[in-house]
Amino acid sequence: MDKLLDVDKEARQTIDGAQQYYDKTLEDIQADKQRVRRQYYDRAKGHIDQLKIANDAQAEEEIAVIEARYKALGNALEEACRHSGEQWRQELFARCTGR
Repeated sequence: MDKLLDVDKEARQTIDGAQQYYDKTLEDIQADKQRVRRQYYDRAKGHIDQLKIANDAQAEEEIAVIEARYKALGNALEEACRHSGEQWRQELFARCTGR
């Protein structure tokens, strides 16, 4: 009978140890999953940030080209107004007055 109780006690200890190991393993798995998710998130965020920086730089370059083009057009228009402005005013006056 004592031997049977000893075997039962030993079996319970083994089961308790196995349950503790199982619980610890589940905790470790959850921690590993969270760590992997966080690493993936951090890598993805870093990649997105790099793309944003590259896109912002490209947009700035495109804006600079557009601004330069419109500045050149504005300068050309100002030059045309300086060169032909008086003639245009006279033509407009003549059309309005019918002369």
